[in-house]
Amino acid sequence: MTTFDVFLNGIQANRLGESEQIKQALATRLDMDIAKVEQLLSGPGGKRLFRDMSEEAAQQYQKDLQTIGAICVYRPGAQKIELSLEAIETEEDGIASDGSIKCPSCEHEMQPDEDGITPDKCTKCGISIQKFLEIQALEVEKDAIRQQLLRTQNAKNSSQEQERKRQAEERRKNQLEEEVKKELSLKKDKNTSLYSFSPHLFIP
Repeated sequence: MTTFDVFLNGIQANRLGESEQIKQALATRLDMDIAKVEQLLSGPGGKRLFRDMSEEAAQQYQKDLQTIGAICVYRPGAQKIELSLEAIETEEDGIASDGSIKCPSCEHEMQPDEDGITPDKCTKCGISIQKFLEIQALEVEKDAIRQQLLRTQNAKNSSQEQERKRQAEERRKNQLEEEVKKELSLKKDKNTSLYSFSPHLFIP
């Protein structure tokens, strides 16, 4: 089973003005002190955060850290190669890409250079990896805002609908009350007319 390592590659260029807030959020999310976070963010290249994670867990960390404002990538971790012909062939064929980086767009795997620095652009599709991750993070942020606005609008619509129902129910009751008042008034008029001729009745 392929496992993945998660790397922290800095702060997104468009959010450098929020560096202190992002560092604090990273410290909280990663459960470490600010000094450790600053150490991870300093210097060139990506710093490994986690080893041997499932791809699902690695993707979740990438999503969480990008939402915070960091640049996060994950790569297949070092594979345990058994001493067998099959393992040797796999290594020669380049399938077990130890230390490679996966393009977040086309998932093409690339090896770091001699200094261990990951490529800035995908060698297959040509995208700028950092720019792609920044756009991806913005889309995640936009989606969160979009969902919040939809929830607010739905709550507002629900409140308005409840108010319309309340007003309609109030009008219905008022109408019934007016009808009952008219009925009572008619009964009163009938009773009055019944005795309106009593003064003219002959009493022996």
